[in-house]
Amino acid sequence: MPYVKEGHNVVAINSFSKTYGLAGQRIGYCYTTATIANYIRQIHKPFLLPITSIEAAIGALNDYLFIEETVKTVHEGRKYLIESFTSLGIMYWPTQGNFFIIDPPIPEFDFTDKLMQEGVMVRPVSQFGAPGRVRITIGTREANEALISALKKIQPA
Repeated sequence: MPYVKEGHNVVAINSFSKTYGLAGQRIGYCYTTATIANYIRQIHKPFLLPITSIEAAIGALNDYLFIEETVKTVHEGRKYLIESFTSLGIMYWPTQGNFFIIDPPIPEFDFTDKLMQEGVMVRPVSQFGAPGRVRITIGTREANEALISALKKIQPA
């Protein structure tokens, strides 16, 4: 926001997915300078989002307790996963978001298949320009513990 207020040509984009609990709605927002916002208004498609998604997003903005709990869960989960990845020798990229990109200990598709067999779903990210890497979303304490338990089972000897 400080860069926007100073008039820099930046666009900040946020989703309503994890923090606001609206991942399935595919809705987000951006903030930018008035000049850039006017360009965006000229090219955006009308009726792009259903009114229910818009109303859900407006309501979510005021659900401070949910936002606070979600942020707390992600911060605690991030710390736990960093400690766990480190102890298991799994290379990861530092993050400020709600997911990690890791270098799995076995080929990415074998890794995702084996974790799925353990009841844990993760996503390979080759199609996003990171061949051989996997995205792991930070979840609840129970979900994170299930992930680490599954990782221990599939770690090569």
